[in-house]
Parts: sequence; structure tokens; C-alpha cells
Amino acid sequence: TIYFQIGMPFWIQAVPISIFCCAIIMSWFSPGPLNVLQCIQHTHGVFNSIFLIATTPSYRRAVVRSVFPERKSVTLPVLSTINT
Repeated sequence: TIYFQIGMPFWIQAVPISIFCCAIIMSWFSPGPLNVLQCIQHTHGVFNSIFLIATTPSYRRAVVRSVFPERKSVTLPVLSTINT
């Protein structure tokens, strides 16, 4: 799990930044591929949250409890008793 937590920022942040730097150095300003790299960088928060929930048991329990709440049985009070 630590490999995911270390590797995810590397692949989603460092690799696109490196490619951006190479593109600036080589004066390669094609908007299509650079926009795709920027979109990949913007997914960092989503992937970080998913990996954090997937790898941390306490967060995973909290998410499961909030998505699938426990059903509690309802007992109705007795309003009156009639003896016949």
C-alpha cells in the first residue's frame, strides 16, 4: 500500500510536470497533448482520496458506514392496553 501512496503522486504529478518542462525547453507548444497532461494532473485529488480510503482501514470504515448505514429496528410504544 505504501507503494501506491508514493507512486500515485509521482505518476500523476511528477511525470506530467517533467513532460511540461521538456516541452518548454524544446519549444513544443501543441495544445492537445499538453491539455491532456494538465487534465491528468487535475485528477490528483480524486485519485489521492480513492487511494487514501482504500488503504486506510479507519477511513474505509467511515465511508462504508456513511454509504451503508446500519438499519436499526424500530419498536413502537404501546399506547394503551385493553383487558377484556
